[in-house]
Amino acid sequence: MALTPHQAAGKKLGAFELIREVSASSVGATFIARGKDRAESVVLTKLHRHVAKSAQLCENFVKEAKRVAAFVHPNVSEVLDSGTIDGEPYLTHAWSASETLLSLLRRVGPEGLPLAVGVRVALDAVVAVQAAQSAESAFGHG
Repeated sequence: MALTPHQAAGKKLGAFELIREVSASSVGATFIARGKDRAESVVLTKLHRHVAKSAQLCENFVKEAKRVAAFVHPNVSEVLDSGTIDGEPYLTHAWSASETLLSLLRRVGPEGLPLAVGVRVALDAVVAVQAAQSAESAFGHG
Protein backbone atom coordinates (compact mmCIF):
# COMPACT_ATOMS: atom_id res chain seq x y z
CA MET A 1 0.00 0.00 0.00
CA ALA A 2 1.98 3.00 -1.22
CA LEU A 3 -0.06 6.06 -0.32
CA THR A 4 0.70 9.72 -0.47
CA PRO A 5 0.33 11.49 2.90
CA HIS A 6 -3.02 12.88 1.72
CA GLN A 7 -4.28 9.48 0.48
CA ALA A 8 -3.45 7.78 3.79
CA ALA A 9 -5.89 9.87 5.84
CA GLY A 10 -8.89 7.80 6.89
CA LYS A 11 -7.74 4.54 5.26
CA LYS A 12 -8.06 1.36 7.31
CA LEU A 13 -5.18 -1.02 7.83
CA GLY A 14 -6.49 -3.94 9.83
CA ALA A 15 -7.75 -2.49 13.11
CA PHE A 16 -5.86 0.76 12.53
CA GLU A 17 -7.07 3.97 10.95
CA LEU A 18 -4.26 5.79 9.16
CA ILE A 19 -4.04 9.49 9.91
CA ARG A 20 -1.11 10.36 7.65
CA GLU A 21 1.98 8.86 6.09
CA VAL A 22 5.21 10.04 7.70
CA SER A 23 7.73 8.36 5.42
CA ALA A 24 8.08 5.63 2.83
CA SER A 25 10.84 3.70 1.14
CA SER A 26 11.05 0.85 -1.34
CA VAL A 27 10.79 -1.56 1.62
CA GLY A 28 7.98 -0.15 3.75
CA ALA A 29 6.07 2.83 5.05
CA THR A 30 5.52 4.60 8.35
CA PHE A 31 2.22 6.17 9.36
CA ILE A 32 0.64 8.01 12.24
CA ALA A 33 -2.36 5.80 13.06
CA ARG A 34 -5.12 5.28 15.59
CA GLY A 35 -6.70 2.06 16.70
CA LYS A 36 -6.05 -1.24 18.41
CA ASP A 37 -7.99 -0.13 21.50
CA ARG A 38 -5.72 2.86 22.08
CA ALA A 39 -7.06 6.36 22.59
CA GLU A 40 -3.79 8.01 21.58
CA SER A 41 -2.15 7.89 18.17
CA VAL A 42 0.75 5.56 17.43
CA VAL A 43 3.48 5.30 14.82
CA LEU A 44 2.86 2.25 12.62
CA THR A 45 5.65 0.87 10.42
CA LYS A 46 4.95 -1.93 7.97
CA LEU A 47 6.52 -3.71 5.04
CA HIS A 48 5.08 -3.15 1.58
CA ARG A 49 3.10 -6.08 0.19
CA HIS A 50 5.72 -6.94 -2.48
CA VAL A 51 8.47 -7.01 0.17
CA ALA A 52 6.34 -9.07 2.57
CA LYS A 53 6.29 -11.86 -0.03
CA SER A 54 9.91 -12.60 0.91
CA ALA A 55 9.95 -14.98 3.88
CA GLN A 56 13.52 -13.91 4.71
CA LEU A 57 12.65 -10.18 4.80
CA CYS A 58 9.57 -10.85 6.94
CA GLU A 59 11.62 -12.97 9.32
CA ASN A 60 14.25 -10.20 9.58
CA PHE A 61 11.56 -7.57 10.22
CA VAL A 62 9.93 -9.64 12.98
CA LYS A 63 13.31 -10.45 14.56
CA GLU A 64 14.29 -6.77 14.60
CA ALA A 65 10.88 -5.79 15.98
CA LYS A 66 11.38 -8.19 18.88
CA ARG A 67 14.90 -6.87 19.54
CA VAL A 68 13.70 -3.28 19.51
CA ALA A 69 10.74 -4.14 21.76
CA ALA A 70 13.12 -5.67 24.31
CA PHE A 71 15.17 -2.46 24.43
CA VAL A 72 13.79 0.12 26.86
CA HIS A 73 15.42 3.52 27.21
CA PRO A 74 13.96 6.96 28.06
CA ASN A 75 15.42 8.45 24.84
CA VAL A 76 13.89 5.79 22.58
CA SER A 77 10.22 5.40 21.68
CA GLU A 78 8.66 2.28 23.23
CA VAL A 79 7.43 -0.49 20.93
CA LEU A 80 3.77 -1.13 21.78
CA ASP A 81 2.69 -3.89 19.44
CA SER A 82 3.78 -5.99 16.47
CA GLY A 83 2.18 -8.58 14.26
CA THR A 84 0.85 -9.02 10.74
CA ILE A 85 -1.99 -7.37 8.86
CA ASP A 86 -3.06 -9.13 5.67
CA GLY A 87 0.26 -10.98 5.65
CA GLU A 88 2.31 -7.79 6.05
CA PRO A 89 4.41 -7.46 9.22
CA TYR A 90 4.03 -4.26 11.23
CA LEU A 91 5.06 -2.73 14.51
CA THR A 92 3.72 0.21 16.43
CA HIS A 93 5.42 2.48 18.89
CA ALA A 94 4.58 5.49 20.96
CA TRP A 95 4.15 8.77 19.12
CA SER A 96 4.77 12.22 20.49
CA ALA A 97 3.06 15.20 18.91
CA SER A 98 5.93 17.45 19.98
CA GLU A 99 7.97 19.33 17.40
CA THR A 100 10.66 17.32 15.64
CA LEU A 101 14.25 18.47 15.43
CA LEU A 102 13.89 18.73 11.66
CA SER A 103 10.85 21.02 11.87
CA LEU A 104 12.58 23.12 14.53
CA LEU A 105 15.66 23.54 12.34
CA ARG A 106 13.48 24.42 9.34
CA ARG A 107 11.66 27.00 11.45
CA VAL A 108 14.62 28.70 13.17
CA GLY A 109 17.52 27.65 10.93
CA PRO A 110 20.72 26.10 12.27
CA GLU A 111 21.93 29.52 13.43
CA GLY A 112 18.72 30.09 15.40
CA LEU A 113 19.04 26.92 17.46
CA PRO A 114 20.45 27.76 20.90
CA LEU A 115 23.75 25.98 21.50
CA ALA A 116 22.49 24.44 24.74
CA VAL A 117 19.52 22.87 22.92
CA GLY A 118 21.76 21.46 20.17
CA VAL A 119 24.18 20.02 22.71
CA ARG A 120 21.32 18.47 24.73
CA VAL A 121 19.80 16.83 21.65
CA ALA A 122 23.19 15.47 20.59
CA LEU A 123 23.95 14.12 24.07
CA ASP A 124 20.53 12.46 24.37
CA ALA A 125 21.06 10.78 20.97
CA VAL A 126 24.58 9.61 21.88
CA VAL A 127 23.38 8.18 25.21
CA ALA A 128 20.57 6.26 23.46
CA VAL A 129 22.89 4.90 20.77
CA GLN A 130 25.47 3.89 23.37
CA ALA A 131 22.79 2.08 25.41
CA ALA A 132 21.53 0.29 22.28
CA GLN A 133 25.06 -0.82 21.38
CA SER A 134 25.65 -2.07 24.91
CA ALA A 135 22.39 -4.01 24.84
CA GLU A 136 23.30 -5.54 21.47
CA SER A 137 26.72 -6.59 22.79
CA ALA A 138 25.20 -8.04 25.97
CA PHE A 139 22.87 -10.22 23.90
CA GLY A 140 25.61 -11.27 21.48
CA HIS A 141 24.27 -9.27 18.53
CA GLY A 142 26.97 -6.62 18.31
